[in-house]
Amino acid sequence: MNAVKPMAVTLTMLLSCTAASNAACGKGKIPNYEDITTVAYERTNCFGHCPTYQVIISKLEVTYVGAAWVDMTGTYETPLGHTLPRARSILKAHNFYNLNYDDSPLVTDVPHYIVAALRCGVTTKIDWPDFGPRADILSLFDDLDSMVEHLKWHKTSDKDDFSADLDGYP
Repeated sequence: MNAVKPMAVTLTMLLSCTAASNAACGKGKIPNYEDITTVAYERTNCFGHCPTYQVIISKLEVTYVGAAWVDMTGTYETPLGHTLPRARSILKAHNFYNLNYDDSPLVTDVPHYIVAALRCGVTTKIDWPDFGPRADILSLFDDLDSMVEHLKWHKTSDKDDFSADLDGYP
């Protein structure tokens, strides 16, 4: 079994890639989906039986942390392969940067669907409580989940809690 690599260390490594991503975006260039260097999404817990997990897709690796009510608990990694370009395509197909998203009030007994994308040193994040119909966000999540569900995961740790949340995410 590999040594434990806390999510905070992974996030620090991803932050160190920010300067390179800023240079790639260039002054005066209009950012596009191909400039995305990291996609992260998570489903939070609730007071019931809600699947709780987080997936981080970066230029470095793909990491999954399963916490509760999921088949895989603990921390897993898989080689990057074509996962980041596929994640970019999914975000583009769902028009991620133009989703009609209102700041929702804090609702504590429902899971939250959180999706974040880092491009050109700027993180765009949605945090939607599963409270009311939002087929567009659920569809985005379903497509992201479909992309990673068949990857060959390698368990790296029994750690099943998130060391950092996406508020501080790159």
